[in-house]
Amino acid sequence: MEKNQIESTKKGFIVPLWDKITKILSYISILNCIIYFWRKKYNMDKELKTYEEEKVKKHQSLRMYKFIELWVFCHTFLAIGTSVAVYYIFSQNNKILLCTLMIYALIRIFEIVVYQLRVIIFDGIGKKDLLKGARRSILLLVHNIIEIVFWYATITMILISLNFGGIKLHELGNWNDYIKSSALFITTYGDTYTSVAKITNSKFLVELVFWEVLCGFIMVIVSLTRFLSLLPTPAFIDEKDREFNQNKRSKFTELECINEVAVTIDNNNEEDK
Repeated sequence: MEKNQIESTKKGFIVPLWDKITKILSYISILNCIIYFWRKKYNMDKELKTYEEEKVKKHQSLRMYKFIELWVFCHTFLAIGTSVAVYYIFSQNNKILLCTLMIYALIRIFEIVVYQLRVIIFDGIGKKDLLKGARRSILLLVHNIIEIVFWYATITMILISLNFGGIKLHELGNWNDYIKSSALFITTYGDTYTSVAKITNSKFLVELVFWEVLCGFIMVIVSLTRFLSLLPTPAFIDEKDREFNQNKRSKFTELECINEVAVTIDNNNEEDK
């Protein structure tokens, strides 16, 4: 960002305020804590003085990018596996385990949302080359959305197991129904199709659904559309189409020049008269 752009953010208070708030909230994230200590260990935020320091920083940056990709990829399958285990294996007798899984799911969802907000709004202030690539960011974001869908489905199943002791999960619907319901709340902000929809109107699930819809808005409407706009324009597959469009553009430019010359000549003739 240019210096004058950075200075413009200092004139108001709203950007620095929320920058600090989201930065503080980001320390609740396990991933952000790992990244923070990683950068501190290898002095990745300091100015480089030698070629060797630059080489080390580049190597560690590549390692950090790979670690983040592995972290996101593994957590996607962890969320899927946890939802399967909660539905088919665990019961209300495993209260401590279920509560532990629910807390971790909430932390992970919070981590994803705060991280996305920081990347989109605040992490670009005064810094460069924060994102490795638009395609990579979109793929990681899609993994995050899938992960959130399964985490919310897991939380829903846990809350039902703990609050409705007489009802078993399979009595309300299949495992697919819980996943579909969660996906519908994330993407379309409502579920009127699955068999689980009738119980999501209960008091203790209304709050969960509200936050799920809010997360869906941030992840799909704000984050995904922002990163999609960064994708490069695709090239033409057919060379003939490309040549045709280039010729069309050049002819259009020629016509514009001819029109300008004609207008200039007419104006000169009027002045001579």
